Amino acid sequence: MSGSNARGRFTPRKTLAAIAVGSVLLMSAPAAMAVDGSSIVKGQVASSTGSNIANATITLKHKTKGLVYTVQTNDKGEYILRNVPVGKYDITISKDGFIQSEQNDVEVTIGQSIILDGQLATQGEDNIERIAVTGSMIRRVDMASSTSGVTFTQSDLQSMPVNTGFESIALLAPGTSAPGGSNFKGASSFGGASAAENGYYFNGMNVTSIRTGLGSIRLPWEAISQTQVQTGGVSPEFGGALGGIVNAVSKSGENEFSFGTEVRWDPSSTRSSHDSLFNSEGVIQTNTAQDSYDFKELQLWASGAIVEDKLFFYGLFAPRREDQDWAGSTVKTNREREEDRWFAKVDWFINSDHSFGLSAMNNKRTWTNTNYAYDWETNIVGE
Repeated sequence: MSGSNARGRFTPRKTLAAIAVGSVLLMSAPAAMAVDGSSIVKGQVASSTGSNIANATITLKHKTKGLVYTVQTNDKGEYILRNVPVGKYDITISKDGFIQSEQNDVEVTIGQSIILDGQLATQGEDNIERIAVTGSMIRRVDMASSTSGVTFTQSDLQSMPVNTGFESIALLAPGTSAPGGSNFKGASSFGGASAAENGYYFNGMNVTSIRTGLGSIRLPWEAISQTQVQTGGVSPEFGGALGGIVNAVSKSGENEFSFGTEVRWDPSSTRSSHDSLFNSEGVIQTNTAQDSYDFKELQLWASGAIVEDKLFFYGLFAPRREDQDWAGSTVKTNREREEDRWFAKVDWFINSDHSFGLSAMNNKRTWTNTNYAYDWETNIVGE
């Protein structure tokens, strides 16, 4: 969120009308629901003899939030449940006269369909001993979708030596590359497309860099729960991106209160660099005599339930401090950079059909560059 001061006449009627129209558009826009950390659970339910079961009840219960979603099969035994929040679920399939089937720890990931097919056995009405194989099966490939890509959860990223940030994650997907040249620094190319043709989304909001189209605005990456990288067959709700899509969803609160902290310090004394480089005439070309970089970061986070099974919160405060020095032949520069990042999210699940989410963040960073007179031959710093 950002604000600015401007001279002009305030017109309350027009302002309130704009807010009202904007609110209606926001609440009715299907694209926002399709990308804000929601997915689809669908499948088909049949009996042990292979016949379709109509009016079977599929119940999903979120393991950490307590959210419950139900849907019934149609006359073909098929069901579909849209806009399911990400996370792990316990799923049951039941109908009168059949033995209930259960599937635990089913993980719903961002922007992907989980296909869960069930098979139910009838409850025995005679003394004949029967052996029937029943249960459920998850199909990982959705043949109804043409979108190609990969999804990474927080646990996936923690197990890989990958730097944080949209671009670092995007390069893990097949068909992506980092284009050369300073003009495309910090952006990825998807399938040979321009690095300025991608789209970046966070909690359903387009966060693509407005000025250049290269990459996204800076985000508090520690608050991100799952990231989906779409490399082809991009779905319509993501607009007119000709390259790829990087779609992320933030962490959210759960019924159990949790908090944590992490401190990181990369002192300059632990870094090493090569010696300065000179040309054939003995004039310095690359000066490393004054190189130093010190990095400090603190992370504090907390999450929990304001109202159990209904209203949740998550908050992160992650300040950073950087101190960097470098020199050329006549000038030595010191840069001090400060960044007090924070992120907050509130989720209100009114019922199984309606929910409301509010996100706020700060990614402002300031830096001060100080230049000094410098003599490379004596390695003395002046005023």
